[in-house]
Amino acid sequence: MKDYWKDLSLREAWSKRERFNFILNYFDEKLESSNGETNDEPVDEPTVEPVEPVTVNVSVHVKDSEDNGINGALVEIYQDNNDPYTGNTGSAGGCTVRNVPIGNYSIRVSAEDYITSIDELVVIEGENNVEIILELENGA
Repeated sequence: MKDYWKDLSLREAWSKRERFNFILNYFDEKLESSNGETNDEPVDEPTVEPVEPVTVNVSVHVKDSEDNGINGALVEIYQDNNDPYTGNTGSAGGCTVRNVPIGNYSIRVSAEDYITSIDELVVIEGENNVEIILELENGA
């Protein structure tokens, strides 16, 4: 490397292009003279194991405006056009949608005689409890 720095300091008056070409030529010569051999063997890529997404259960409670649980409501948690994660409420209006990956979703809840509700949902690590209130279709 001493020769390189010595030659470079003597050439400070060169244009940028001349300095750039000098440096390229210098390193080309060094690479050729280092071993003269080329290694065409493939390089082993490190193995990366796929990471399973973190999934959680989402507890959903669906009720009417009078705070009564709605039995048989369909709960769908989805992203874009992907298949939804679904559940159906029981007699108390609750259900658990299992194994939902952490992320941003839409949640759609529908039940007979009620207006369908669509909201945004952020699923996080830990507990995910959602309460949805459905209004009757006829406004009663």
